[in-house]
Amino acid sequence: MLSFFNKPSDSDKKPPGDDSSAYLNELVRGLIHKHNNILTITQGYANLLINAESLEEARQNAAIIAKSSEKAAELNARVIACASSDEPHPRAFALESFLDSTRKLARETALRHNLTFEDKSPPSSLQLDTDSDWLTEILTELIQNAAEAPGVTTFQLLCQPADGHITISIKDNGSGIPDDILPHIFRPFYTTKGREHLGIGLTRSARFADKLTGRISFESSENGTTASLQIPITP
Repeated sequence: MLSFFNKPSDSDKKPPGDDSSAYLNELVRGLIHKHNNILTITQGYANLLINAESLEEARQNAAIIAKSSEKAAELNARVIACASSDEPHPRAFALESFLDSTRKLARETALRHNLTFEDKSPPSSLQLDTDSDWLTEILTELIQNAAEAPGVTTFQLLCQPADGHITISIKDNGSGIPDDILPHIFRPFYTTKGREHLGIGLTRSARFADKLTGRISFESSENGTTASLQIPITP
């Protein structure tokens, strides 16, 4: 089993929280490349829209243009989050209440992908004092990644406190992340899922985790992948 987390040390695995010029340059280059892809699609379908021979054809082309615009807006928001100096807004809340929302999200995601979701997290009376919105953003990304894993049929939610922190994990039974890919998963715009995927979700999530004084880690083998978010427990 190979594992990896979001604070690598060598230059090829630069942590998403690093504000070095190399990291920011990689973000800008990736942003321009992705926007060029989106513009190519938008311009192509705009020309088809202008020359559409029927109302239905025009509507179909307009729908694709609208979808491309939404993708561009989403891309901008995610890159801004990766480069932003914004700080989290912590507040105290019950872990169990937060897990209830996460379970609901996981069930809805499993239903959309025709998968099975299993809740393996025991009831908890712990309190957290952190930014719950950022936690939700991180876990949404981890759940979506699990649901899209090759060969997956089931994924689980696990939660375990230990040594002053809590670890919330999403475990899937897919075919795993290849050893040559795993070290690059936090790099901006790195994706193996095709042009329709932005490849910035895990970069943003790792950025959020770093600012919450936590970390994201991945363990993967041919039997599946476990993505874990580790954050401090309120004293």
